[in-house]
Amino acid sequence: MVLTPTRQKRGASEKVPPPKPPTTGRWTRPVIAVAVLAIYALAFPSASRGKIEDIEATSIPAWHFVETGSWDLSTQERGNLWFVETDRGLRSNRTPGLIASATFGYALTAPFTDGFEDWPGTAVAVVTAWLAVLVVAATADRLKKGLWLPAVVLFGLGTATWSVSSGQLWPHAPVQLTIAIAVYYLARERNLTAGLALGVGVIMRPAVILFGFGLAVIKGVQERSWRPVLTIG
Repeated sequence: MVLTPTRQKRGASEKVPPPKPPTTGRWTRPVIAVAVLAIYALAFPSASRGKIEDIEATSIPAWHFVETGSWDLSTQERGNLWFVETDRGLRSNRTPGLIASATFGYALTAPFTDGFEDWPGTAVAVVTAWLAVLVVAATADRLKKGLWLPAVVLFGLGTATWSVSSGQLWPHAPVQLTIAIAVYYLARERNLTAGLALGVGVIMRPAVILFGFGLAVIKGVQERSWRPVLTIG
């Protein structure tokens, strides 16, 4: 018996289809994300969080505003080094964007607190650091499938995002979140949205303007156009 080869249509190729990227289970990402959040929330003893004057210079004004609607801290006799006398009363010299992020946290937790407490400010640091990790991972996965988990592990647990940003309400975590959002939208060619995210970062930490300027110039050079520079700027 003679076997004859199967006829193929003219121009048909016998290319082997590329292998599909490895898939993860339906619950893999949510479980890993919750695990990282738990590490951020529980890695440090609560007694060591929020007890620094620098941190309280952000959290006390936020709590005070939620309670009284005023930024004047004259009634807060705490002798904080970062509270300064102005012609409008005693004010914190922390940046308005950072205090605003803490205010959001204290407003949400107001029903569960009795007087000033540290933990709402710490919760803002934990959640914003955690969200920054997830946004960075989403950006990495968008650029190349399969990079979500490595990005979470490397950025979330292999950098000071875990050991510093999520430990106290420094400017680090909220600013990291704004930068992560900006980079995510740059990857989607949404320059204006990226610029707005960086603008929020600037009012949290003014030095972010240098980072934003660098991103805008690099993108403008790559595209040989002034449009990214002007839009992001």
